[in-house]
Amino acid sequence: MTNRLLQLLRGRRIAIVGNSPVSYNYSSEIDSADVIVRFNDFYNIHSNKVGSRVDIVLQTVAKAWFERNSAGLLAKSLEAVRTQHPAIFLVKRPDNYNTDAHAVYGKGIRIDNLARCFEPWWKYTTGTAALCWLAENLTGENAPASIKCYAFSNEGDETPWDNYIAGDAAHYSHVAQEERKAQKEAIVRLERMSPADSPAPLPAIPRCVVVPVKATSSGAPGKNRLLLRSCLEKLQDLDMPIYATGDDPELLHEVKDLCDPVPLPAIPAFRDVTDTMRRWQVETGFCGDVAVTQCTSPGLRPAWVSRCFDALSRAPVAATCIDLGFKPTAIFREENGVFVPCSQALPPATVARQLLPKAVRFTGAVVAFHTDALACDSFFQAGVMEPVMVDEEDSLDVDTPEQLEEALKQQ
Repeated sequence: MTNRLLQLLRGRRIAIVGNSPVSYNYSSEIDSADVIVRFNDFYNIHSNKVGSRVDIVLQTVAKAWFERNSAGLLAKSLEAVRTQHPAIFLVKRPDNYNTDAHAVYGKGIRIDNLARCFEPWWKYTTGTAALCWLAENLTGENAPASIKCYAFSNEGDETPWDNYIAGDAAHYSHVAQEERKAQKEAIVRLERMSPADSPAPLPAIPRCVVVPVKATSSGAPGKNRLLLRSCLEKLQDLDMPIYATGDDPELLHEVKDLCDPVPLPAIPAFRDVTDTMRRWQVETGFCGDVAVTQCTSPGLRPAWVSRCFDALSRAPVAATCIDLGFKPTAIFREENGVFVPCSQALPPATVARQLLPKAVRFTGAVVAFHTDALACDSFFQAGVMEPVMVDEEDSLDVDTPEQLEEALKQQ
């Protein structure tokens, strides 16, 4: 099974750069690679011997990382991240990940949580855990063109590794010997990968649009039958595959001239659309960026899909949104027959609007994410959301007979 990280690496010439000091200046060799992978705050970039480019950062959000930031020790790596916008993937300690990491990196830096993939190697340091996982997974359709590893104390001198285990990585000393062996073996496996066995470079991340529909609707019966064709006609200008999927095979057959229909077994009335998308992925085998587009949003613009895909450079999830026309603290939810504030993260409803954080509402029209997000209970749990703001007058999401009547007038 592939994922976003592997898609960024397959078919490429890869330089994997550890954090050990080096005696030789590898900068031109490293920077000539197609993709350069670094770890955490890649502090040896100060040496000017390991290049200056960074395309992927494999990160562990640890207390020590925040402490180094507070001490001003991340300045060089943060400058590179903020100017080059590499793809950042979490390797370990997903429990430490929250918006504090975004406060360190700055606005517009995407962080993907793939830590679950590396779990068999969590007992090792970030670099070794990543090397072991890459050695296991950069094969078959995910094979690279070539790989060269640098700055893993692989110049015949064990002193940097010993110093690392005695210092910053002292809490790994109990597995240090085992880890060093696993690290060296992974490097050998990676560097032996042959260009002749590699596929031709592919588009890094394929894209598609999926319009999910259900045969039954408790809110506005028949809405999908009345609105689907109009939605698909609007999407024809997009230069990418368009799928319609759901449990109404007759309806899907009627629109096969506008999309690739993917019929599914019966979908319960209140089933999360994430489950529908999982079933769709099983049927199609698609791995890449997906824009889930609802035919029940009559104000849909094809440009919204493109803008959501573009916004994925800044966050794992992007969605069409509008500003709230009221204070978010004004929302109360029912619990055990009584009403309490909807969000415990917000201050009391009496606090002035000017002191409240900005809040937006998801319109339901378009939400984009990588199919990696389907491993979560809801694709919105894949990470932070980047809002793509649209006009409020276009934000109707049909869920009642009255709204359906209004939507039909807009066709």
